[in-house]
Amino acid sequence: MDSDSWDDLDMRASQILLLLAKNVLANVSQISSAKEFWEKLESLYLMNSRSNRLFLKDQFYTLKMSEGTSIANHLSILNSIYYELEALGVKVEDEDKALRLLLSLLPSYKYLVMCLNQRKEAFSLTEVTGALLPEEKNKGVAGGSYFNSNVGCGGGVMVTGDGSELLMRGVSEIHIRMFNSKV
Repeated sequence: MDSDSWDDLDMRASQILLLLAKNVLANVSQISSAKEFWEKLESLYLMNSRSNRLFLKDQFYTLKMSEGTSIANHLSILNSIYYELEALGVKVEDEDKALRLLLSLLPSYKYLVMCLNQRKEAFSLTEVTGALLPEEKNKGVAGGSYFNSNVGCGGGVMVTGDGSELLMRGVSEIHIRMFNSKV
């Protein structure tokens, strides 16, 4: 590299200095070259790749969705773990990503997870996400799952989830809305 290239790199490093947090800046403020700057940042923040892989794999296998977190936010967290693992050379298959997402969901998604697990063929992260996002729209305020259905009926008694009975007379079609598997 010629001296102009090094000067250009030094100029870029000085521009990066403007973006650093104060606690980081305190560690690199006396450095005058891009090479020294980079080496100092590496020594401070580059983790041993084995311990980093272990940490990320632990996050990958133990992450659980928190109550009140949207599917999109939870998926973003999982994706960031996938990308970091792949940056370290750890290959995560698409089906493993999809399964991990399903296993990390809240219990209120158990019926959807059961339905998806009935499939005989492998599924992708895109398919699982495509099923989860509409399901989230059907979630109630209390975090329950709503299921809507139209049922043909000539009358009779319908037993609700709490055991109470509803008498129906002369009805040709009823609309059922279930919340957490209860009418």
